[in-house]
Amino acid sequence: MDQEISDNNISEDQTSDQLAEEEVTTYKDNNNMTLFRWQSLVSNSMITKKVKNSLNDWKRNIKTNVKFEIKSNDKCLVTITDQNKDKVVVTKEKFNQLIINSRRLRPFTHLITVPFISDSLKDEFNQFKDNILTNFVSDGNRIDEYLFQKTFKLHLTVCVLVLLNDNEILLAKKLLRDSLDQIINPVLNGKPLKVTLEGLQVIKGQQERAHVVYAEVKEETNTLQTIADQIVNKFIKAGLLGDCGDNTVKLHVTFINSLFRQRALIKQNTENKKRIKRETFNAKEILDFYKSYKFSEYIVKCIQLNEIKSITSEGFYGFVDGIDLPQD
Repeated sequence: MDQEISDNNISEDQTSDQLAEEEVTTYKDNNNMTLFRWQSLVSNSMITKKVKNSLNDWKRNIKTNVKFEIKSNDKCLVTITDQNKDKVVVTKEKFNQLIINSRRLRPFTHLITVPFISDSLKDEFNQFKDNILTNFVSDGNRIDEYLFQKTFKLHLTVCVLVLLNDNEILLAKKLLRDSLDQIINPVLNGKPLKVTLEGLQVIKGQQERAHVVYAEVKEETNTLQTIADQIVNKFIKAGLLGDCGDNTVKLHVTFINSLFRQRALIKQNTENKKRIKRETFNAKEILDFYKSYKFSEYIVKCIQLNEIKSITSEGFYGFVDGIDLPQD
């Protein structure tokens, strides 16, 4: 029988990321046999029946020992042991992939954002919106005021996250704060990060049947792109992303989205909300007119960790943590 795991071996306050980064270790069992071991402390909600069944099938095939031990109401300690180190490593990788896949099926809870909020940008966006509603609305293009993003919610999404407990939120906050010294300061070197919103594009689909219209974030250097991509990589390594997708962040700010209209109409008509569908709109004339339009230069003020289902008093996504960028 394996020797018991003591508090000196592992702390319940350790995050799954910290444990996942540990190397496979060795220890002696009660028969003085040397075994290899890897451990991970994860949220109980991630250890689904599907994860357990898949891992149990896997361990039967390669004959490793996998144990699930409930440490508290929201934590489960997963221990993988074997006489063969390679088997432990392979099973560890299998387990990590199962957890990543399980996380991808969960609703997004948080996101890393770059808010695009300033008085000048608000004025420009309102002028943009008024111009479209005044000059580009027709019976056939299905354009109305409900499609537009709120000025107090303009932002660039760096990545979306699935954070399932307080430990994972603390880890996400730490990763973001560490990004200031590890990523941002070396790149900016104390200088402000200046960008512009330029031109409009449609996400996928045809211009005549659009769901999302966005402004591209342009910069003379590749600074914001570098920062965003490296932050995403940190969260990928921590296993917290809800959707890994492409590691390269698409720098854009959504201006118009058919989802905004659907949500607004559902709020107005809750009894028939299942009948309210997301409908496309014809964006061709808007895109032709604003194809090369440049909004004013914007100095990025901060990068934030936000909670999706809460809002601040100003109407932005709920603030969890953030880092300020140089302004002078």
